[in-house]
Amino acid sequence: MLGPDDLRRFLREHGIDGELLPVAEGHTSGKAAGSLDIPLEEVAKTIVFVDQEGRPVLAIVRGAVRIRQNDFARKVGARKLRLATPEEVLRFTGFPAGGVSPVANLCEHRVYMDDALMAKEHVYAGGGSDSFILKIRPADMLRESKAELMEVPVQPPPSDG
Repeated sequence: MLGPDDLRRFLREHGIDGELLPVAEGHTSGKAAGSLDIPLEEVAKTIVFVDQEGRPVLAIVRGAVRIRQNDFARKVGARKLRLATPEEVLRFTGFPAGGVSPVANLCEHRVYMDDALMAKEHVYAGGGSDSFILKIRPADMLRESKAELMEVPVQPPPSDG
């Protein structure tokens, strides 16, 4: 299993100006934002899907949105996508669910990053465990994740009001 130390080593070896920040809770976007006292819009989450043939599809999106799964499946050429189980997340990425880093994971194909993330100077993403968050520039995240930049079909979460 990969973890924060592997991620630190990856950042150093690839000359990425990223920083691993310890957090009280980082296993969801909301908990990560709360732990760092940052807006949820600055969080990037990596969601692992599985297609009808059992192959992984990763989506890197803003923490405040939900993916329109059927539309995303069509856009990436899959008949159907489902969320990966925690065991599949670990197998496909090397990282535990709740700590998947968008970079340095094992999945190098069928990775898609929402183009809306590129508007941020930095984003805060999975840091290898639920105890760390990675602060990284979106351009570095795009390059090192080997993602295809696209407009991922999303819907905002229901408002609390």
